[in-house]
Amino acid sequence: MPPSPSWVAPRLAAYAKRTPRPVRFEEMLKFGERPSQSTLLQAAKFLADEISVRLAHRYAELETLPYGLKEMPAVYQVKSWYAESFKDLVEFYNVIDAHRRNPSLGCKFESEHGIQGMGSWFSKLIGGARGRKEEFDVLPPGLASTAALDMTRPSVMPAVNQVSAEADGLPYFGQCQSPHLVNAAPAYNKQFNTILKRIVDRHNPVVVIVGKGVRQLTQSHPYLPEHHPEVQSFLNRFHRNRVGVRILIGHHLALQRQHRFPHHIGIVCTRTSVVDVASEASVDAAEVCEQSYGVSPPVEIQIPEGGVPDFVYVPSHMHHIIFEICKNAMRAVVEKEETRVGRGEAKRKDLSPVVINVQVRGDDILIRVSDKGVGIPAREVDRAFQYAYTTAKQAPIDPDFHGSEVDGAPMAGYGYGLPLSQLYARYFKGDLTLQSREGLGTDVFFTVKRDWVGDEPVLM
Repeated sequence: MPPSPSWVAPRLAAYAKRTPRPVRFEEMLKFGERPSQSTLLQAAKFLADEISVRLAHRYAELETLPYGLKEMPAVYQVKSWYAESFKDLVEFYNVIDAHRRNPSLGCKFESEHGIQGMGSWFSKLIGGARGRKEEFDVLPPGLASTAALDMTRPSVMPAVNQVSAEADGLPYFGQCQSPHLVNAAPAYNKQFNTILKRIVDRHNPVVVIVGKGVRQLTQSHPYLPEHHPEVQSFLNRFHRNRVGVRILIGHHLALQRQHRFPHHIGIVCTRTSVVDVASEASVDAAEVCEQSYGVSPPVEIQIPEGGVPDFVYVPSHMHHIIFEICKNAMRAVVEKEETRVGRGEAKRKDLSPVVINVQVRGDDILIRVSDKGVGIPAREVDRAFQYAYTTAKQAPIDPDFHGSEVDGAPMAGYGYGLPLSQLYARYFKGDLTLQSREGLGTDVFFTVKRDWVGDEPVLM
């Protein structure tokens, strides 16, 4: 197994001391419908450094988790992914920075076959579609420890203080100021997209794997339940940071294919239709429900007489939230009917509908999803938005799981759908609440802010 580069662990420690820089939503809209290669390259430089800082912060937090959680195999796996992605981004940033300082170096990605003249320290970055995760299986547990790293390979990385001083002044949106970099922008942007896609694929299972680690912890420490405040606080910080990073990555990738989607600037739709998103999300939830139960309840969408105005939002996040709410509602309806007729015997004609009611209330849009399912016991309603809480039978997690919390996760019994949906809603100044009565059903209220662009520092 090849050793890790000698610079990774100390640089993780150094980047963890830097302060993440917020990106405001209005900055994300500045790229417009046809972003230039120059502005994309400027954003790539910023993101390569900024996401590295955020990954380092999360790695440092994983290193200091109490109760032995950091030693759990699942958490150790996640740390290795963070370290690998950190390495990819830092190396990319330093290739660009070296070219900026010395135009004679040329772009390492410009050739008929993609890449030429790569130094050995960077060659592993583009060795495969997913990179080489095994390099980081031997990453030492301590951020400052480098004893287990290969010290025979010299580091070509610039001094940390030199990089951070210059990177901290980088704007997210702007024109690249180096003509020779602009000439090579298409090649750099293409390679950065490859890196970002690899990071997304690598980190897709993180939510499920961290949940597995927490479950393992509570099984080995019965006195430390999953709803312990310290565990919940960590999970909220961890997942909030993950949301921010994925917004940055998703937006950058979408900027380069937005011509396929009208009224889009990256992941942002300037004419988001709540009704269209709710319709698509309910159909997707019904498909998942049918895969698990063989049947799904009907869905009714109710809108006000004057319709619902379009507005600026991130439809993929709205879809995720409504999908999770509908999935829970459908399960509750089917399981209530199965208590009457038996497992697997529910018929669609006998199922009460899931009702999605959309209302406009000033600057807010209220999406109310109602079901007449099994409901939640009164003593447990307050726990509905806690991570790892579920009213369903706890679902097993496949040790070889490689999907995401949306793609391939269980229908229920996982316990992260509602808290993550609430996190998404609050990230954009909205909210997610519920009311429930055992045996009668549940109402979930998703409040969407229409007029918040410019106020929200979208990323922490």
